[in-house]
Amino acid sequence: MRLPQTNLLPRIGLSTDRQGRSRRLRSFVTRTRRPRTQSLDTNKLRVIDGDTFAYGHTRIRLLGIDTPELSDAGGVEAADRLRDLLQEGPVTMVSGPTDDYGRTLADVFVNHRNVAQILAAEGYAKPR
Repeated sequence: MRLPQTNLLPRIGLSTDRQGRSRRLRSFVTRTRRPRTQSLDTNKLRVIDGDTFAYGHTRIRLLGIDTPELSDAGGVEAADRLRDLLQEGPVTMVSGPTDDYGRTLADVFVNHRNVAQILAAEGYAKPR
């Protein structure tokens, strides 16, 4: 993708490389992936907290919700509920980009139901 040459780029804090591409845009594009649907083996899932789990060496963050940290009130309960949900049936993940912490952001479904929506509806999470 080539950005047009303009004198506005320096004013808004974007720098360009020799081909005129925005370095910030290029960084964003390399961090952004096309959504990918994947079935997950439930035996390889490990819950980290109420809105994050690991699949092998990949950490996955549920999109659209925020749960308390494990050390906060309700954090352990949210993590336990996520663990239970992930064992209820086939798990499917629609993965997106990674966040600033290297976690894959994803919509996760169990038995075709959105896990984040379930956690929010049951009071374990709040929408974000």
